[in-house]
Amino acid sequence: MGCCLRYQNGKLQQLECGVWTDIAGQADGVPGAPPQPGQGSPQPAPQTCQEYTGVLQGNGKYLIPTPLSTGDTVQLETAIGATNDSIAWFCPDGSQFFSGECFDGLVTYLGTDPLPATPHLSVLLQVGADYYPLGQAGTVTVGAGHTNDQAILIVNTSTPATVNGSIQFKISVCNNQLGTFTHVFDFITNPWSAYVSIPTGAGSSGPSGVYSPGLGYINQLVTQGPANFTADVIDIAFPSTLITQITAEFGYGAGAYNGDTVDPTFYMQLDPGATVVNRVNMPTTPVSPQIWAGSQLMTRIEIGGNAGYALAPTDPGGTYRIFKVTVQGVGADPFV
Repeated sequence: MGCCLRYQNGKLQQLECGVWTDIAGQADGVPGAPPQPGQGSPQPAPQTCQEYTGVLQGNGKYLIPTPLSTGDTVQLETAIGATNDSIAWFCPDGSQFFSGECFDGLVTYLGTDPLPATPHLSVLLQVGADYYPLGQAGTVTVGAGHTNDQAILIVNTSTPATVNGSIQFKISVCNNQLGTFTHVFDFITNPWSAYVSIPTGAGSSGPSGVYSPGLGYINQLVTQGPANFTADVIDIAFPSTLITQITAEFGYGAGAYNGDTVDPTFYMQLDPGATVVNRVNMPTTPVSPQIWAGSQLMTRIEIGGNAGYALAPTDPGGTYRIFKVTVQGVGADPFV
C-alpha cells in the first residue's frame, strides 16, 4: 500500500515501498493546466472574451485555439513558471528567477531575439510575422493587417531548442470584431409596426398602402394632384446602423400605365442622404426579389412603388404586395 503524496516533474506521485511512483491516469504537463487544446475549443463571440489555460514549454509553442484579427486583445492574466537556456532562469516577464522570486531589475537583452528590446525568454504573442511583448505588457492589441490569423505563444529567443522549463498560464482573448446580423421581416405574420410605417406622400390623399394580416403590406389607391396611383410603400426606421444588404420580396400585378414612363414601379430609398437605388420605371414590371448590396450607415429604408397610373378619377388597377424584407448589416441587430 502506498502512502505520502508529492508533485514531481509535473506529476502527482505516491511513495510505494520506498519508491516514488506516478499515480496512474495523469496527462503529461503541469498540474492543473490542460494540454494543447484543439477541436471543440470554445470561441469568443464578437464583443466577448474567452479564457484559456495551458502550459507553454520553453522549447515549444502554444497555439491559441481561436484566430485573431486587428483590434483583438490578449491578456496574460496569470503566469507561473520559469525557463532557462544556460544564461539564467527567467520568469514569464523576463525578470530573473531565483529562490522562488522574480527580480524585476535583473533582465537580459539579446540582439538575436525576435524582439531584441524585450527581455530575453519573456512570453511573446506571435500573430503572423508580428511579435508582441505579452509577458512584459500584460495586455496587447493585435495591430493592423490581420484577419483571422492563427496566433501562438512562445518565449523570446531565436534558439528555442536550447530552452528548458515551462510556464503555466491563463490568458483572456477578446474578440473585438463587430458581429453581423440578418433580420427577416416576414410581413405575412407580423406588421413589425415598431419599426415599419406607411408614408403619406406630399400632397397625397392618404397613406401609400395598408397592412393586411396574412398578406403583408398591400396597395392603396392614392390621389396625388391630378393623378391616381396604385401605390404600395413602406418605411423601416431604426438607430444608425451599417447596412450591407437589403432584399425585398413582393408580388406585382401591372395595372394601366397610360403613357407614364417616369414614375417608379419599384425603388429603395436609403437615408440619410435620400439615395435611391434599384429604381425601375413604368412601364417595366419589377422582378422580385430586388436586392441592394453595399456598405452604408442608415437610419431609414423606404421600399415600394406603383402598380398603375391614371388621371383622376380613373382607377388604373393593378396589385402590389410587399410580404418580406431581409436586412443584413454589421454590429448588433437594431430590430430586437
